[in-house]
Amino acid sequence: MALAAIGFTSCTGGTSDNEASAEAQELVSTLAEQIAAGDQAAVAETIAEFEVKIKELAEAGNIDEAQAYADAIQEYINENQEAVEAVLPNAKEQVETLATNAASLIDQVKNAAKQAIDGEGTAAETTAADIVESVEDAAKSQAEAVKDAAEAKAAEAVQAAKDAAQSQVDAAKAKAAEAVQTAKDAAAAQKQAADDAAAAQKQAAKDKANQAIDNAASSVKSKLGL
Repeated sequence: MALAAIGFTSCTGGTSDNEASAEAQELVSTLAEQIAAGDQAAVAETIAEFEVKIKELAEAGNIDEAQAYADAIQEYINENQEAVEAVLPNAKEQVETLATNAASLIDQVKNAAKQAIDGEGTAAETTAADIVESVEDAAKSQAEAVKDAAEAKAAEAVQAAKDAAQSQVDAAKAKAAEAVQTAKDAAAAQKQAADDAAAAQKQAAKDKANQAIDNAASSVKSKLGL
């Protein structure tokens, strides 16, 4: 996209400063709702949307409007860093990079437009091509950083869930093993009690039989006069 013929439309044409500020604040409100809901993917998407909007406005020559978006997202992140990074780690660093890229882009667009106005069309077109390429590279890097952060947090959540599930499985196994051992111990105790009772009955019967034999022998001896 050649920017040699870009003029500044922050006050004439395109979205007005007030409209841009209002729209930026609406997007900030959306971001705040997503953070409150803990929606990591949506937060990353909205931050990326800010970057795309800033790029579009700056490339169209709407410098003040682009700056309004950059200021809005940076101000919100600075004031709510802890809450934002609880949902999306390193969000502040990402937004600072976004703001730096936006400032650089705005300066470059201003210079490109000035060169075009001064009659340096060829140089301006070359600069514009470089701007587009650098912005696209920056946007790609930003998107990859957001994606990596989201994937890292998702992987962390998955691992935590796996660990929790494994802990539950281990606890269930331990409880089952304990129940089995308790049942075995109870069965062994019952068997021992039964064995002891049987042995006692057997001994009692034996003692009774011996007593009967002794009594019979005594009776015979008595009859024989012995």
